[in-house]
Amino acid sequence: MRRNFVMYPGMVFSAFYHEGSVHAFSLQSLGRQGKGKLHLINIECKQREYCRVAYEYVKLLTNNTLSNVDVILTTLHPLPDSKKNYIGCAACAAILSALHGTVYSDKELFLGGCDLFGNLYLDEKTMDPFVEQLYSKFTTVYAA
Repeated sequence: MRRNFVMYPGMVFSAFYHEGSVHAFSLQSLGRQGKGKLHLINIECKQREYCRVAYEYVKLLTNNTLSNVDVILTTLHPLPDSKKNYIGCAACAAILSALHGTVYSDKELFLGGCDLFGNLYLDEKTMDPFVEQLYSKFTTVYAA
């Protein structure tokens, strides 16, 4: 049985590395009227900090248009905590997608982290397993 997958604004794909395997997952963002707060669901430990940095970067990038918007970032399942799993690039893309109504393809993958200056990063050696294991499933990989 084949399932159709519908992408919508605020939804992007990323991947995490766990126990020798790479797993793709969706990261979803939703913006709603509020007081400029970030809410994280199923995002634990180290990834929480990566998402906060991405959120602060988007605030800088958009001249603080998030001051009246609460942003929710969520994954379907909690991600394993690992120093190799950087989701900052995906978090930036998801937030910007939700704000601007951009819909990405389910064949696009966002990997890597970001800092407050907007620099995206991912060590090439760390990226190799991601690209090798997910090459047949994704046509475009966004990373530093």
